[in-house]
Amino acid sequence: MPPLRIYDRLAPVYDLLSASERPFRRRALGLLALTPADAFLEIGCGSGRDVALAAARARRAVGVDLAFLMLCAAQRRLKSAPAALVQADAAALPFAPACFHAVYLSFTLELLPPPVQQQALAEARRVLAPGGRAAVVCLARSERPGTAERIYGWFHRRFPRVVDCAPICPAQVLGEAGFAVLAREAGSLWRLPVEILLAG
Repeated sequence: MPPLRIYDRLAPVYDLLSASERPFRRRALGLLALTPADAFLEIGCGSGRDVALAAARARRAVGVDLAFLMLCAAQRRLKSAPAALVQADAAALPFAPACFHAVYLSFTLELLPPPVQQQALAEARRVLAPGGRAAVVCLARSERPGTAERIYGWFHRRFPRVVDCAPICPAQVLGEAGFAVLAREAGSLWRLPVEILLAG
């Protein structure tokens, strides 16, 4: 896991730093097509912006994060929203099996080492009810990386605690975890490939 201190330090300015991610996050939430009957879980909820949006659409909304000060920022945002926040590890979720209809991970999987990615996705599958769906947004790895990707990769290798997202092949990662990809969209964030996937 990346050092939690980095995310605790970023908590006061995280919304500003992540503003360019919002269109991708909104699109992923749209693909989940939440209804008032749904229970929603975000793994890696950060400052709680997306949990707040989900809380307005779903019967129950829960956000999980390991960084305490991020959860404090989320709590301030969620004062008037019917959502719950839990400090927990993505690889060991403190929930009963099959208790959520929708699970959401936005720019979270690529923060985790590959073995932990699979543990987190196994947990996501465990807590999903039959017929449930998962939405994933992440930096994606290209077969032929462009200049921006190569530069980003160099910084990630040299300064992994600061440039901490390692682009992944999300369809492959989800498939290895037993998910079936139902929809897949591609975009670009600062010339870095981004993918949005809906899986079940």
